[in-house]
Amino acid sequence: MILRPTLNRRKRSLHSSSGGNIALCLSYAAAKQGLQLPKQLILFSPWVDLSISHPDVVKIQPYDSMISPDRARLAAQAWLRGRLSYTELKIPLDDLRNPIISPIFEDISILAKAGTKLVVTSGAWDVTSPDIVSLVEKAAQAGIWTTFIEGTQQMHDFVLFPTPEAREALDLVVAAVAQ
Repeated sequence: MILRPTLNRRKRSLHSSSGGNIALCLSYAAAKQGLQLPKQLILFSPWVDLSISHPDVVKIQPYDSMISPDRARLAAQAWLRGRLSYTELKIPLDDLRNPIISPIFEDISILAKAGTKLVVTSGAWDVTSPDIVSLVEKAAQAGIWTTFIEGTQQMHDFVLFPTPEAREALDLVVAAVAQ
């Protein structure tokens, strides 16, 4: 994969759900090529493990009215199958835990070395949240400046909906970005 050095170190980059996945994957790839990364990645409910295989998913699944882990895995396989670069990546369709496409399995210290900060949100009633929490914990262990905002009893991408909880979370995101 060849990336062009178009990222600006002064910029912040905001992504949601599968966009958060792509942003993390591209950031890892860019950092490995020695390219500069954005100052901050702002990730709303990033889908960091396409396999949705964290053991705590079964506890959350009854509360998540938005995402079915089985359907999400099928969607991930369909997405991977449709990628032009799929044959270049040589990733089997059943290998959704490959770090090239599931950034939770990549070495997050790559972001620490690049000095990229993270602002991450997740709804507690989102089946992707256990992996998001794992990402945040790994970031903290790697020494990455991270702000994590979890919405109690909130769904996937809750910050994008016009609710008081979203407004409160977005106020915290704005405060974190300003730091």
